[in-house]
Amino acid sequence: TLVEDTLGVKITPIDVDDQPAAIKTQASAGTGDYHIATARIQTLPSTVMGGYLRNLYDIPHIDLEKPWYDARCVEDASLFDLLFYVTGSMIILDDDSTGAIVFNKQMIENHNLESPYNFVLEGTWTLDKFAEYADIVDNDENGNGKVDLEADCFGFLWQRDAIMSFIHAGGSRLVSKNADGELYFAFDTENTVNLFSKLEGFIFNENVVQNMHNYSSVYPDIYAEECNIFKDNRALFMWLRMKVVNDLRDMEADFGIIPVPKLSEIQGEYCCTVTKYTAGTVCIPNDASLDYNAVGAVIELMSAEGHYGLREAYYERNLGTKIARDPESTEMLDLIMANRVYDTGEIYDIGGFPNKLHDISSGLRVNITTLIKQQQKSFNKLLEKNLVAPMRELAEQLSED
Repeated sequence: TLVEDTLGVKITPIDVDDQPAAIKTQASAGTGDYHIATARIQTLPSTVMGGYLRNLYDIPHIDLEKPWYDARCVEDASLFDLLFYVTGSMIILDDDSTGAIVFNKQMIENHNLESPYNFVLEGTWTLDKFAEYADIVDNDENGNGKVDLEADCFGFLWQRDAIMSFIHAGGSRLVSKNADGELYFAFDTENTVNLFSKLEGFIFNENVVQNMHNYSSVYPDIYAEECNIFKDNRALFMWLRMKVVNDLRDMEADFGIIPVPKLSEIQGEYCCTVTKYTAGTVCIPNDASLDYNAVGAVIELMSAEGHYGLREAYYERNLGTKIARDPESTEMLDLIMANRVYDTGEIYDIGGFPNKLHDISSGLRVNITTLIKQQQKSFNKLLEKNLVAPMRELAEQLSED
């Protein structure tokens, strides 16, 4: 490959069943087994907090201000001048894990609806417009007066972890940073209350919206079943991780890709969640036996080459010939990938709060204001105890080394 020839190195991919354990072992024993890890975000807290990863700000040749690194990840994941993982153009695991909405173009045409593309470009693609469209296609196809997943038409299909996509798209966060870069509980806002008020107004209408996780005991693969319903022209919208788009390439009707809707038009941008359960990152084991000059050079060159050559190939893989028939899709994908969110509160699972939000999406009606009040005090304490204080201590230790 170009990187190998340019730098005189050999790149050998190795699959590891338990990556956190492998990184911990290497960092503790200095085995030099692995030079670069593409760790899933969900597995990172233990390796980060254990000091088993190298601070990327200290690695020669890596310029985190370059466009081949996701500036949003750099900003969201940095704390006390420490950054232990990053996403960008070196890998596509983060792109595959970015949340979006697909819509059925044939159903849009059949109902004489304006294309959602227009609303996105005008900045008017909001939760209200989304709910309005979803409600139009509510249809009891077999006329039995009951919700039948295998026969009826629905406005929207989703899964429980999509709730974070709607929270972020609606302008809310579990954790944010203040002007001094300090983390704080950011969920207790009027915006969050308004967002959940609108969400609850339609996500619990099972004639219109179906959460596929409610069928986990019925279907061996709820994700495949969800795609089948969408490809069968029985759902107008579907939330997915971008990797799933590849499973729709054989769909007879055309589909479009758009961001998850904003709460209101006054929001400045569409925010798109990188799903922690499947997203990969670039990180380096904290192993003194490694040649960090070489490691940094490899990451930088692979990322740069990916930036200039991977985008078109990635779009082609997911959309194939649909790109030629649907030039707007490329513009939508650019928009989605440019405005991504890495929520520290979700990534580090502070107080188990994300799971409470998953419960809500699965049909548990709660008073969000009450839930926030119940969580706020303990959340801030746990945020300080389980993340901020250990990271501060780690920063102090590293500054002394």
